[in-house]
Amino acid sequence: MQSDEHTRLSLVLGLAGWVAGLACYVLIEAWQNAWLPDHLLVFASTACLAGMAMFLALTGPAPAGRVMPLAVGAGLVLGGAELWGALRFQNAEAYMAMVYPLLFGALAWLIATGFAAAHLTGQGGWRDYPALFSQSWRVVVNFVVSLVFVGLFWGLLGLSHLLLDIVGLDLMRLLTYFEVLPWVLSGTVLGLAMARVHASAEYISPYLVLRLLRMLSPIVLAVIAVFLVMLPVRGWDGLMQGFSPAATLMAFAAAGVTLVTVAVERSEFDEVKTPWMRSVTQALALTIPGLSALALWAVMLRVWQYSWTPQRLLAVTMACVLLVYGLSYLASVMIQRAWMARIRQANIWMALLVLAVSLAWFTPLFQPERISAQGQLSIAQNGGAADQIDLRELTKSWGNPGAQALSDIQAARPDLAEAIDLARQGRSKPAVDPATRAQRFVEVLPIYPSGRLDPADLSEIRPYLITKWLAACERTIAAGPGCALFVTQDGATGPRRAILFTRSGTNIVEAIHLERRAGKLGTAGATFSLDGPMRLDDRTLDALHRGEAKLVSREIQALDVGGRSIFAHN
Repeated sequence: MQSDEHTRLSLVLGLAGWVAGLACYVLIEAWQNAWLPDHLLVFASTACLAGMAMFLALTGPAPAGRVMPLAVGAGLVLGGAELWGALRFQNAEAYMAMVYPLLFGALAWLIATGFAAAHLTGQGGWRDYPALFSQSWRVVVNFVVSLVFVGLFWGLLGLSHLLLDIVGLDLMRLLTYFEVLPWVLSGTVLGLAMARVHASAEYISPYLVLRLLRMLSPIVLAVIAVFLVMLPVRGWDGLMQGFSPAATLMAFAAAGVTLVTVAVERSEFDEVKTPWMRSVTQALALTIPGLSALALWAVMLRVWQYSWTPQRLLAVTMACVLLVYGLSYLASVMIQRAWMARIRQANIWMALLVLAVSLAWFTPLFQPERISAQGQLSIAQNGGAADQIDLRELTKSWGNPGAQALSDIQAARPDLAEAIDLARQGRSKPAVDPATRAQRFVEVLPIYPSGRLDPADLSEIRPYLITKWLAACERTIAAGPGCALFVTQDGATGPRRAILFTRSGTNIVEAIHLERRAGKLGTAGATFSLDGPMRLDDRTLDALHRGEAKLVSREIQALDVGGRSIFAHN
């Protein structure tokens, strides 16, 4: 780039950065001082930040005059989408506290910026995959480099302040005398850094990052292969341990999508050439559907147990998108001929799908708060206990749909009036003394085949576990409470060894091994099934309450109940 062109670009982006910094300061002041209704502030903040960021990202590779209409249009569309979503809430701050406004807003901006860059610089328009691939990665790298430079700039100012402070000069006080100054200074430095990065495109390239990422493919594939081999050997119960396994599976599926995309590159000329790396890429592509399906199943287990929440809807959405990615890659690899070219074309359509899904979350087509609120209302209408209903979330986090569902629950379930009032006050149930809770637990806990339990026996068990088990007892089934204790070895002062069954959710029963040590009962390890994965349901509790459980003599002592054989393992 010629010197005068670089100077002109520096002036344009420096001024744009100055305006962006000033806008950030004004918007923060507007939020703090309520200059506008907060819903309008959501629109203004999103439109301004998205538009300015796109202008900074694309001006340089393309003339400012061509970038400006696209940046303004993208800002208005994204701002309108965020406003549409915020209208579900009386308080826009509660809306912005949700995860998805920022996540899907950022995804929509990144994809839209990539397509805009391809439209401005590619020979084939917005569907020009080489331009879409290279420019999307360049946008990310350029922003990272520029933001690092801004951090270094402020680090230098901090050191300068320390040096000048020795001679009695307070540099930071001078720079912060006007509150707006740090903002406009940061914006200007960011704009100038972006100008230098654009001018040095031949030196600051994403291709080094892409080549380094390729080196991770064999490692990721090896880890996934070990996981998939060991999963049926070790059992599927780990997938039932909440959101964490699903998040890990989705992270590896997303890593697989990224590494496959990096391997197929932007064109046939740039794709991986070595046979073994092509095989690694194929194998990695084939694992993505399995990981995504397992992640989806793990999340759905929580949904079936506890119903929908916006977070679970978000997880299901991400898992479904990754599953579609994986299926498109699977089809491309199975066809074999020109499979890398097919993946490149699939990536274009998948980017459009992700953009559409991201925007749909802000529209009436998909309202996570309403879906979640209706799920909680259904639980209440079916007789669910107060601890099974997310009353606090309905009150504080799910906007207008949550408030409406809470009113419907109050009308349908007068017995929940006290719990609803406490939730509206931001309080949980009044504190209960641990001894009282333990007393209540032993009163409602059925013990089979016979025996007695004293609250003092439970003094070494953590109070939160007693609370959890007591709540399980209240999730009754037709045959009795949602809990039961089967004594496998009795003692003079009470059960010496026992298995505690608790109903943690609808048709989900957990089994915990208890053992007496030093006169007190405590948890003593896991329980295992001799005849398949350890998945117990309401039939197990039903069989216990009907007296159908019995100890059997094998090489190890086991409990036969509900057609299952269970043993305790220390």
